[in-house]
Amino acid sequence: MRTMVFRNKKDEWPVLARFLSDGCDFRNSNGSMRGSAHPHNEAAGWGSGTGRLCQRWREVFLTLLRSGGPQDAMVYVVYSYRTPIAWYTPTQGWTVPAEHYSQTTTGHQNLVRLAVDTYRDRLHTKRHQPSQS
Repeated sequence: MRTMVFRNKKDEWPVLARFLSDGCDFRNSNGSMRGSAHPHNEAAGWGSGTGRLCQRWREVFLTLLRSGGPQDAMVYVVYSYRTPIAWYTPTQGWTVPAEHYSQTTTGHQNLVRLAVDTYRDRLHTKRHQPSQS
């Protein structure tokens, strides 16, 4: 699957929203922020890394990542450096933990929040549409 690239600017959140809505793998231009619809793909550099997540969110994240059931399985993760800053599950929708990190990661969190909050209905419902047979 091709990884999409976007510039890490405040006005780029509509591009990020489109990537999230379409379930595209993406990274920003300097590689400090990335997202994947394949959070279990260890070979691609994804996996169970929790970076600087606090203990409470780390437990939530790892439980969802390791979930075997399709209803609770994590299907998309956004990372800032090595820290997951947002994720999507079919039953819970988008989670963007209210944690504070570096200035750069805070900027990444704000981009994701803006994209998710502005297009929450579109982002949530698109993932629930049945595949075309």
